[in-house]
Amino acid sequence: IKTVAKTLHLAPADHRLRINAAYLLQQGGAKVLHQTEFAGGEEGKVEAYRGAVLAFENSHRIFMGLQKIGQSSTGIATKKLDHHVGFAAEMHKSALIKLSAAEKEAAAASLKRNEQALRRKAAAKTKELEKQRRDAESKAEELRRQEIAKKTEEHLKHLKDAWKRGTALEKAVAEGDISGIQKPSAQPQDDTLDAY
Repeated sequence: IKTVAKTLHLAPADHRLRINAAYLLQQGGAKVLHQTEFAGGEEGKVEAYRGAVLAFENSHRIFMGLQKIGQSSTGIATKKLDHHVGFAAEMHKSALIKLSAAEKEAAAASLKRNEQALRRKAAAKTKELEKQRRDAESKAEELRRQEIAKKTEEHLKHLKDAWKRGTALEKAVAEGDISGIQKPSAQPQDDTLDAY
């Protein structure tokens, strides 16, 4: 087609070149319409059908121009040109229908991809929130354990102090010296271990 287009540029009045270009455009468009697989997936299919629509439009325009000039000037049979004009118009309609269907399929596929991306994003966000929740629970548990350990340590210190006082008192009583014994100060009762 490119070679014929270049040649047409050099000899625009050559009707045989024009009919060859139009015929090649028709063939290219028809080939696309019969194609079942397209490079580039749904978007490639849409682009291929757009190209076919354009090929049939140009083919139809060229055949119509030749038809207007007439058989006497072009040397091409009117019946043959009528057939090509009708075929190009019919195939153009078919290409438009296929293009419309391909655009709908591409839009649906794009929507599906977007929905899948949103689902993946939502799943990742849910996973992240779950991790944050677990981390917060773990941190809260660690703080609770530290608080229990601190209270247990304080309680053990009070018990140790009480034991030391009791031991000192027993020793003093055994020696018969009660002058060095101090009265125990009133300390608040710690119920920390009672909760366990």
